[in-house]
Amino acid sequence: MDHLELLKRALTGECYDESYWRRIRPDTVPLTQPVKRFLANQMIKLLERKGFQVILPCRPDARLRERRQRGKDHPLFGFTMVGRRRLDNFEKLIRAADESGVLVRSWSAAFGGAEHQSWARQC
Repeated sequence: MDHLELLKRALTGECYDESYWRRIRPDTVPLTQPVKRFLANQMIKLLERKGFQVILPCRPDARLRERRQRGKDHPLFGFTMVGRRRLDNFEKLIRAADESGVLVRSWSAAFGGAEHQSWARQC
């Protein structure tokens, strides 16, 4: 795995199973029995008033991973929510600009033009 792949996984939270966990809010309790659901909702409201959150551990399945790829989920934590596909597309655009020399010319124009010497190297 190269460093950009690892960076993208870290930014989207893909490398942390905990980022797939869900926060349970009142009235979203996954219980079918009305009495249990009512009691659970009341408990969640009480805990939220005290500053706590109720978290449901979830294992990432194919559906959750696909939503993460498209940027359609709301991870418990992550440093970006744009989705993996947009990050992959952004990487392709940057690589294409780098190969065509646009980045070096843009950097030179923005930060000094002809009076500064620009250096670029392959990493």
